[in-house]
Amino acid sequence: MKHLSFALATLFSLSLHAELESVQVPDDLLERISDLQKNPKQVLGVELLEVSGVKGNLGRLFGHMMLRFVDSDQDPLNDLVFSYYPETYGAIPGAWSSIVGAYDLALEIGTVEKFANEYIVGDSIFIRRLPLLSNQSLREAVVRESLERLYDKETRGKYLGFSNNCLGVLLRVLGDAGFPFENPQIFLPAVAKDYLADNGISLYPYVQADPPSDLTRSNSRALKTYLAQSFEALPTEIYEFCDSAACAQIVLTHLSKRDGGVSDRRIDQIVNFKTQSYRKVRTSQTFRKGGTLYRRIPLQWGAIRAPLDNHYEWLRQERLRSKKSRSSKRR
Repeated sequence: MKHLSFALATLFSLSLHAELESVQVPDDLLERISDLQKNPKQVLGVELLEVSGVKGNLGRLFGHMMLRFVDSDQDPLNDLVFSYYPETYGAIPGAWSSIVGAYDLALEIGTVEKFANEYIVGDSIFIRRLPLLSNQSLREAVVRESLERLYDKETRGKYLGFSNNCLGVLLRVLGDAGFPFENPQIFLPAVAKDYLADNGISLYPYVQADPPSDLTRSNSRALKTYLAQSFEALPTEIYEFCDSAACAQIVLTHLSKRDGGVSDRRIDQIVNFKTQSYRKVRTSQTFRKGGTLYRRIPLQWGAIRAPLDNHYEWLRQERLRSKKSRSSKRR
């Protein structure tokens, strides 16, 4: 069996290396990627990882976005992460060249540990985790769309700073997989969380992995433990469309306790999300939120609409039941 796995990984490596000029994959991950292709059911959740921006660095001023596959092996540090970037062959990307599409859109595949060490430890900047609501078929579709871009350089296209960038390509991956992101008009990682919240796909308290203390950095074992805790998988129900009261109860409990908790008013806003409020409108229609002007985009909900509406209906029912229970206890 070991020889068979090695042979499959070797064949996968040969097919992958045909596109290697714009794909970075460590040799020790080739078999993992091959296994992901054969068994996408191992993915229990999908997260977008938002890397904070770096002031004074034009190439990283607006931050970065990556895609994480949370798998079932209970080791968060070896989860696979897909990261898209402009292929500049070591040079600092030029602003104008990034805008006009002078660079290929390259792909790097690594692990959570690799990117956490690069950004959190090396650059001392945070990574914010944005868990996405999904089901098994959606997750498998995200795996399929991600691997298609791994093989096909043309599918990735050119890097375009305000459209086909690190976030733009990931929203297209998710849109092609079945998420309601038709022609997204938002491409800055720092405001992605609001866009996802407006679409009802990620509304939970965002887990933020911050740079470790100097004391933690100085101890390799303590550092690894810190990173593992920062990226530990969330409860399975956080990644799933709820279809039961038990699931809704776990989600609401998580909301109330995670990172200091969420206010009752905010929880009420979350559970009252409805896809019906996002009817097709002219793309020129805009709305203001928190001092920022957004463009409201017509959404193509497709197959995701029913499970998403059902998810929030369960949350509303459980929220109402919880309020009634608390009210009766006060009497």
